Amino acid sequence: MAGDVHGDLDPELDALEGERLSRVGAELDRDRPIPGAAFRGALGRHLLDAGAARARHRPTHLWARVGALAAGGLALLGVAASGIL
Repeated sequence: MAGDVHGDLDPELDALEGERLSRVGAELDRDRPIPGAAFRGALGRHLLDAGAARARHRPTHLWARVGALAAGGLALLGVAASGIL
C-alpha cells in the first residue's frame, strides 16, 4: 500500500516526509473499520425502501398543478409585458 500512496505525493516533498505520509496512509487503510455484511445489507434494503416510498408519495394531480403554475407564470409575464410596452 505504501507504494501506491507514495506515487500520489508531491514530487518536491522531502523523502523522509513522503515515507512518513506513506506509512500513515497504509496504517489508515489497514485499520479502517469495515461494517459487517448484515449491516450493509440492512442499510441497502433501508435505502431502497426509503427511495421507493418517496417515489410513491407524489401529490395527486401533479401535472394539473404544474400546468396551473405554468399558466399563472405566463399570465404574469403577459401582464408585465403589457405594462412595459
